Amino acid sequence: MARVGQSLPSTSLRSYAGGMKQQKPFSFIVLILALFPSVLCAQRLRVANKHTDPIHLCFYYQRGAHLSRASKPILLPAKNAVLLSMPPVAFAKKRLIACAPHARFPRALTAPHLPFSTAPYTLGFGQSTDLTFSHTKARAHLEPTKAWEQRCRLQAAYETYTSTFAHVADTARVASEPCPQTTSLQEQRFAHTQNALQNLIGRPLKRPLSIGLCASGGGMRAMTATMGLLRGLKDIGVLDTITTMAVLSGSSWALAPWILSQEDVATYNEAVSTRLRSGILPDLKAICADFERIKKEKKLCQLRVSAIDFYGLALSYTLLKPITEQHATTTLSSLSPLFDYTQHPLPLFTAASRLTNDDYAWFTATPDTLTSQASNHHIPLWSLGRTFEAGTSTNKTPEPSLGYMLGIFGSSFSLSFRDAFERAPEYIGSWATSWLPDAVRSHIADASWANKKISPAMLPNFLYKVDGATGSEHKQLTLVDGGYKNNVPLEPLI
Repeated sequence: MARVGQSLPSTSLRSYAGGMKQQKPFSFIVLILALFPSVLCAQRLRVANKHTDPIHLCFYYQRGAHLSRASKPILLPAKNAVLLSMPPVAFAKKRLIACAPHARFPRALTAPHLPFSTAPYTLGFGQSTDLTFSHTKARAHLEPTKAWEQRCRLQAAYETYTSTFAHVADTARVASEPCPQTTSLQEQRFAHTQNALQNLIGRPLKRPLSIGLCASGGGMRAMTATMGLLRGLKDIGVLDTITTMAVLSGSSWALAPWILSQEDVATYNEAVSTRLRSGILPDLKAICADFERIKKEKKLCQLRVSAIDFYGLALSYTLLKPITEQHATTTLSSLSPLFDYTQHPLPLFTAASRLTNDDYAWFTATPDTLTSQASNHHIPLWSLGRTFEAGTSTNKTPEPSLGYMLGIFGSSFSLSFRDAFERAPEYIGSWATSWLPDAVRSHIADASWANKKISPAMLPNFLYKVDGATGSEHKQLTLVDGGYKNNVPLEPLI
């Protein structure tokens, strides 16, 4: 044996190193055996109940779609917490924890028919061992405590944000009867037009006569053409005889800002001509800053951000900011108190949505309501953006801005592959699609990928779960330029 301080021979060093190499697999096995029990041993799980009622908990094993009970039901009192030992790991089985308002947990059951308050939470490696049960108006939640705390912070910020808007305490409901406010405005305008007609023709009318005006889409060209049309009709005395004016796409960009300005047609016409010289992006830096604000607000409201938000801001800065500094918070429903039946035809703004796979359906908006023409159901316009279920609003999300709505009305760029395919013969010629077999045509009409639009405006569907309403199966409502239905909004006017 070598003493301390004495060097080993080279042969001894080689044999010592070889022994270490032989010990490595053995050391690795010992390490695995040491850690394996810690993986298999029962871990501790903390569950807190933030609800005002007690709940019951139970562990389950899952293999495929089959669940088998792994523990007895455990009572968790209201506003309390419990520390539990999880069942041991079973080969090829997942461990779950489920909750229910009662202790009647089946010994065996099959997914997806699970009689629990929430979806069972999967336990195991990488999953949280600190859970919280809570209950909101919409549904119950069993989630990691950190996720619950984050949701509470977002909810508090949402409550603070929505508290500054009108109608925050009001519940909106889907209706099919005529809206009293819209009916009143229409009656006032109709009475005014009858007097104007008598003055125009110089004799009493033999019967009541209602005149409507349609203005088509076409972007800025349609807007300027509509403004010229309104001014010309005013000059010859015909504008006062028009009861309702249906607008689409660019023509809506003329009508809404004109009502907002509260100016006569000639004055507004001159002013808007000057504003358009600066283009649609008069202050790009400010638009981008507002876009960042909108993204934060939409995150609070759990709404999707799209190109329509930026597009609407550009229109708002161009057409609305010269009228009011509050253009970012001005809404379409704010036009209602500004509507003057002696000056303005009753506005009927139009958009479209593919509620079924067959064709687009009309949606119309007045300063008071948004209506689905397919089933004649409507909501107060101030409730657009809220989630609805079975005809009743379930949150307090504020109405989108007027600029955003103008963006929707003119969102002809939000097309899908199916839209381009169906309209190609109109713009290019029938040869563009006539050579395709019927099987390919049918696939394009039905495929989900072919119906996805380019960054469209998506809002909660107020028709969701409304009996007898077309499109009630969809949670989201995709609104686009009414030109996808027809570039002349004659049907909504009639």
